[in-house]
Amino acid sequence: MKRYKILYPTKRAPSNSITKLLAIILLFVGGCDRDDQWAFDPGYPTPTDAKRNEILMPPSALGRASAYAALASNTIESSDESIIQGDVGINLNSIKQIQTESEGSTTSLKGILSGAVYTSSARVEQAINDAALLYYSIINRPPDIVYNSIIQINEQTFTPGIYYFPSWLNLSLNGTITLDFQGNDQALFIFQVGGSLTAMANSGIVAINTADNTNICDNVIWAVSTSATIAGDTFIGNVIALGDIAMGKSGNASGITTMFGSIISLRGSLKIGSCKISKHSKAFKTTYNQTIEYDHFVTGTGTIEQFIIEKENIVKEKNVATFGLSYGIKDGRYWGIMSLVDYTNKDTRLKSISIKAFTVINLTTREIKGVAKVNNRDFSDYTLIIKDNGGEGNADYFDISLSNGFRASGPLIDGNIQFHIHSSL
Repeated sequence: MKRYKILYPTKRAPSNSITKLLAIILLFVGGCDRDDQWAFDPGYPTPTDAKRNEILMPPSALGRASAYAALASNTIESSDESIIQGDVGINLNSIKQIQTESEGSTTSLKGILSGAVYTSSARVEQAINDAALLYYSIINRPPDIVYNSIIQINEQTFTPGIYYFPSWLNLSLNGTITLDFQGNDQALFIFQVGGSLTAMANSGIVAINTADNTNICDNVIWAVSTSATIAGDTFIGNVIALGDIAMGKSGNASGITTMFGSIISLRGSLKIGSCKISKHSKAFKTTYNQTIEYDHFVTGTGTIEQFIIEKENIVKEKNVATFGLSYGIKDGRYWGIMSLVDYTNKDTRLKSISIKAFTVINLTTREIKGVAKVNNRDFSDYTLIIKDNGGEGNADYFDISLSNGFRASGPLIDGNIQFHIHSSL
């Protein structure tokens, strides 16, 4: 039986990057007021640690997202009575019509929740980042079986492995598929869906040849490139979609949709109604296994080359800027430091004084938002996009834009940027 691991790219040693980073920071800080948020967090390994990062599956693959039954970047709304066994997290907007079991009369609730609700915090963003890293890792893994033309599945039995569907995937009306664990409760099923996923009315998923049904949903992952609609009778697995997810009955004989797993929208919203969502396959329980926690952080220093382009793509002039940075999320809070000197416009100087967001865009790209002090006197919101493009010869990228109109952007001609994931184990 094959065992799968999510492997992150081996990080190259930064040579003298750390010396450059400290030099830039000390030089710049010397002329600025000190701020506690400039302090490095001593709890992390040094950026010179070049170990390969691995996420073992299951049940720890989802990291901090594993506690959530429903997790989204935008709104979560319950349009009809539902039961959610697990935490609910929303990062940007709001949760509508969902309350905990202890709040109010259950007859008036659209959603009954046995876990906790978390909104717009580093804790939620960290969970979404963990799920995003898992999604982008598994969506790019080579599949065992490719379905070139079949987009509707029914009455099929799947054994452990990775299955790729390049277009949308439909579990047909009244249809059933079977997951054969072949006597191995640790067997893994991954479904890579290039389009949308739909489970139609009265459809179902059945697991066989497994001794312990309690947590088998952790062993089934549906990675969906667009949106998902789960409207069948029963569904097994964790659905991670880039877009929106809708879940609820659609003519099911049982009157509800029961899901053993979780629904996670990395860039969209969730809408649920007349459903039960549980992280366990046997029953709705109140306890969870301890999971591995992952802390995300990035380090970097170097020089970027910028080009000022006139009409017809003619380079008018080019200039350079130097930067040093260290950012991350740890224990549900943001931390970090960034400085930049742009050698145009009388040497514009920036330093970060607060962090508002740290987002995994994909395996090679991170977005950080916050507030920066400009030339030690003005303040401006900033958005920083950084790319770690891998080994030597693949230039990393730095792009920062300020609300006052300033921007410094270009590939690194010196130094590097590294992404890290630190496990609690």
